[in-house]
Amino acid sequence: MKAALRIILALLVVEIVFFGLFWLNQKFGWLKPPSNLKIATTLVQGFPSVPQVPQTQLVSSTKETVTKNDRYNGVWQSSDSVPNVVAWYINDLPKNEWKVDIIPSNLKATDIQYLTAYKGTLYLQLSIIRKVKFTEITAQITDKSKTNSTK
Repeated sequence: MKAALRIILALLVVEIVFFGLFWLNQKFGWLKPPSNLKIATTLVQGFPSVPQVPQTQLVSSTKETVTKNDRYNGVWQSSDSVPNVVAWYINDLPKNEWKVDIIPSNLKATDIQYLTAYKGTLYLQLSIIRKVKFTEITAQITDKSKTNSTK
């Protein structure tokens, strides 16, 4: 009986210590991301002009060449919902001369949506995914001007 009571008390003390550490971390922010983690503040040079949802945070931006085509990748975070972000792009892309050619079949889906658009030789693929605390917007833009000029 005394052994069981000691185990219960020990578990209670451990729980109180963990709760205290969690509370202190929330209050003072002891556990922070590593200092070598860098958030992009600007798009990679040459990134094509694509409208961006207001109030988004750029996370990363890269450029690569794939079969003669330049491919640009950008990732943003938004606090807005997936349906709102998709609706914004469907409305705003045409205002900037982009032609939306594939839209989601269910515009009310809240977890993930995908759409594509094009403008001249630029082909845009957008995936909008709800994460736990934010919506992630990934844009992949392929510039097919080099491929088209050799045909």
